[in-house]
Amino acid sequence: MFTNVIRLGVVALAAGAVAVSSAGVADAWPTTVTPEMQQYIDNARGAGATGDDDTLLSQGYLACRLLYTGQGVAAAEAATSPAVVGAARGMLCTQAPG
Repeated sequence: MFTNVIRLGVVALAAGAVAVSSAGVADAWPTTVTPEMQQYIDNARGAGATGDDDTLLSQGYLACRLLYTGQGVAAAEAATSPAVVGAARGMLCTQAPG
């Protein structure tokens, strides 16, 4: 009985260590910003969008997803901003309908 409790404790500690170590690895590998991505960021900021690079890229990809799934420009602008949608359409999702 006592050995089962110890085994359970060891398993719990090992699972916790794996969870913590994998979370740390994700932070260590940033996304490489391509020239097209940087141009989008610059265009979005020039159009009045605010936020850091990661925020602007996330908003741009969200706008593209909404446009490509047929939800329309109004939905993309409501979820992000007109500045983000315009910049995204110009660089990230040039073939999006709408």
